[in-house]
Amino acid sequence: MIQNVVLGDSNSTPYSRIAALHFLQLLVNKYAAGAEVLESEGGVTVSAYLEALVQGTSSNTDKTHVERVYQTLAYYTTAALARCDSKDRVFVRLMIEGIAKPHIGKKIAQSFRMLMAPSSILIKENFAILRPLRQGRLYAYVVDDLVALWRTSTEAKIKSNYLVALAAVLNFLEPSVYLENSEAIFPLLLEGTNIQNDDWTKLACITSIRTIVPLRPKIVNSHLDSVISRMTDRTRNTYFSPSDSNVQCRAAAIDVLSLLTKHIEVNELQKRKSKVINELDIAVDDMSMTVRDRAQRCKLAWFTLVIDSQ
Repeated sequence: MIQNVVLGDSNSTPYSRIAALHFLQLLVNKYAAGAEVLESEGGVTVSAYLEALVQGTSSNTDKTHVERVYQTLAYYTTAALARCDSKDRVFVRLMIEGIAKPHIGKKIAQSFRMLMAPSSILIKENFAILRPLRQGRLYAYVVDDLVALWRTSTEAKIKSNYLVALAAVLNFLEPSVYLENSEAIFPLLLEGTNIQNDDWTKLACITSIRTIVPLRPKIVNSHLDSVISRMTDRTRNTYFSPSDSNVQCRAAAIDVLSLLTKHIEVNELQKRKSKVINELDIAVDDMSMTVRDRAQRCKLAWFTLVIDSQ
């Protein structure tokens, strides 16, 4: 099956390939197919065969083949992780190593969204195994390593890929899983709001920031100027200087600014009130009614804080 997906006829439809990948997920998740021995491949297990395929991409110049291998890896890893398979860490590590690949690293980073995202295949109705501990396992396998790799990487594009992968993971984790490490994660989330041509990642970073504000206000306070600057950069959307963010990102950024008025000390906010209100004056003229409505309410919250503190 893996050969059919990875090495199959290039004329095969995407739907047939996805169907095969979904079937592979069910076999791996429900029946631990990764431990099955492939006699036709010299007696190696399915998991070992896939691992060898991934490692073989280092010397393969066929971009389509490499992309298919890593797509298969992402589907396989998702199924293995859901059941807390003994080999899941190996495959997560292969995905992390793939992020540094120059031409497909971003696609591999984006595939991390699949690992904890709701699935239409791996569900209880299909009798899939969904271990409660899988979130903690993924956090332990991924987050600290991505933070460390981002800090040590010197190439801007690869650093960006690490942020894409981190946002993909955090977006589907329960906050309780990562809150203890939010001090280390928070600067990366702020940096992730600047990623270009990837609204999904940008929104995921803003959403995670929005989650952290009420739960860890002290951490937010230590980065307050950066938070305000990044959020107002997202909301500024004029005819001559359009925003780099879509409507959902702009609305979420205003939500963050609103939350600051509830969880950060007024004295700290007063020092920045003029900048924020000036930016919200622009946001209330946004082309989106959703953004305009939230900007009006946010501006009122900031203005009320000024009145109450006098």
